[in-house]
Amino acid sequence: MAHFNLLRTFFGAGILGLPLAVSQAGIILGPIMTMSLGFLIMHMHATLVLSLDKALKDPSVLTKTFGVIRFEMAIITVILTIFGALGYWSFGTMEENVLRSLPFDDDTAMVAIGIYLVSIAFAYPIQCYPAIQIVIEIIKNRDVPDPPSNTTLKKIECIARPIFVIATFIVCYFIPIQGAFVAFVGNLCTTLIALVFPALMEACILYPDQFGKYNIYLIKDIIIIIFGLTAWLLGVALCGDLIYVRIRTMDAINNYLEY
Repeated sequence: MAHFNLLRTFFGAGILGLPLAVSQAGIILGPIMTMSLGFLIMHMHATLVLSLDKALKDPSVLTKTFGVIRFEMAIITVILTIFGALGYWSFGTMEENVLRSLPFDDDTAMVAIGIYLVSIAFAYPIQCYPAIQIVIEIIKNRDVPDPPSNTTLKKIECIARPIFVIATFIVCYFIPIQGAFVAFVGNLCTTLIALVFPALMEACILYPDQFGKYNIYLIKDIIIIIFGLTAWLLGVALCGDLIYVRIRTMDAINNYLEY
């Protein structure tokens, strides 16, 4: 899966976003940043594979020649590359999301938007699985001598997952500047979880004498940790400033409307 993500980053977002990257960061720095993103994605997906492997009854279905990982990621890579290329070819870089460029008075465009909404409605509860699983594990290990039964844990999961999904939808609906808040939470949590912690865990596992020739794995982990912490600090600061500016702008608009 890591190789497919690397392939998708290079040939999907990589090729499609490369003209913009070159125009914004230069012909040398742009491709370097694109390739760096691909390697970071390859690195941080190892923990996801381990989690899936632990949860399956037959983990071998993931790594077969035509297993779930290769088959699924191949289809996703092809679909994202084709639709990304068509969207970029049709609308260019005018909008960050191709759906915002679709005309609302066209029936075909509305069907595409409707399919996208349906896919989010069904896929989002599945993506909430890790958060609910963490809650279940805490409840299960809270009282080791007398843990809850599997039936009780299943009931808790069936109740907690809909509540979690509905609560997040409600929060997104009522927060007017949700994009800035999503970016803030992503920089605050996801950067550490996806970059810093996996590299730190790998360094701890390989300690003290398994870092490879010339300590190549240690150097790689240190670079990723430094990059992750730097991105975390800058992201949190910039997103916090963006939220502050958006709130001040909303207050200014409301005060103007009152007068």
